Amino acid sequence: MTTTSKNKFDELLHYLDSQQKIQEIPTKVFKEKNREQKHTASMLEESKIHSFIPKNFDVSIAQSLGFNVKKFTSMMRSKLIEEHKKLQSYERPYISVTELCGCIRQCYYTRMRYSVDINKLYQYPYLYLIQKAGNEIHNVIQSNYDFSETEKTVVSDYYKVKGRVDALKDSFVYEIKSLDDDKFKNQYIKEHYTQTNIYAHILNSEYDYKIDTVTIIYVL
Repeated sequence: MTTTSKNKFDELLHYLDSQQKIQEIPTKVFKEKNREQKHTASMLEESKIHSFIPKNFDVSIAQSLGFNVKKFTSMMRSKLIEEHKKLQSYERPYISVTELCGCIRQCYYTRMRYSVDINKLYQYPYLYLIQKAGNEIHNVIQSNYDFSETEKTVVSDYYKVKGRVDALKDSFVYEIKSLDDDKFKNQYIKEHYTQTNIYAHILNSEYDYKIDTVTIIYVL
C-alpha cells in the first residue's frame, strides 16, 4: 500500500471514529432462546438476508390438505441454492460495503470459492420467504416516503468498494433494516451504522454530495 493510499484509509477510519456514539432507543429487549435460532440468525446476517426468525417454529410438518408443505419448503431451498450458485458464478472486482462490515473470514471463503455442502448450508428454507418479505418492506418504505433517490448504486474507484444506498434526501443518507426484535437491544447495530457511514463518505468524497446525517430505519 502506498503512503497516499494509507493516508486515504486513515482518513476513512478517522471519519468513522469521529461519528456519534451509539444512542439508546427505548424498546423491549429479548434474548435468543436456542442454538438453532442463533445459527439461523448468523446465517441471515452473513448472507445479507433480513433476520426475522420465527420463534418455536416446527418445520417438520408433513403436509396440509391440498398443500404439500414439504414440497413447498423443498422449492424454497432450491431457490436459495440457485441464488447461492449464481452469486458464486459472478466475477466481483469490487468489495461490497456489506462485506467490509461483516465477517472477513466469511468473505474470504466465499471469494476463494471454497467447496461447501450446500444442502447443509440451507437447512432453513424459510430464509427465502423471509428475504422476500424483507424486500417488500424496503419497497413499501421507499415508494411511500418522499425520498429524492432510492436504490442508488455507489462505486468507489479509489477504494474498489461498491454498494447500494437504500435512500437519499437532502443531506441525509438512509439505511432500511428489517429484523427480529430479539436482535434489537435498545440501540442501533454497530455494523449497520458503520455501513451507512461508509456510504456517506463515498458519496461526499467521490460524488460531491453533502451528507451530514445518517439515518437507520428499523422495522421490527
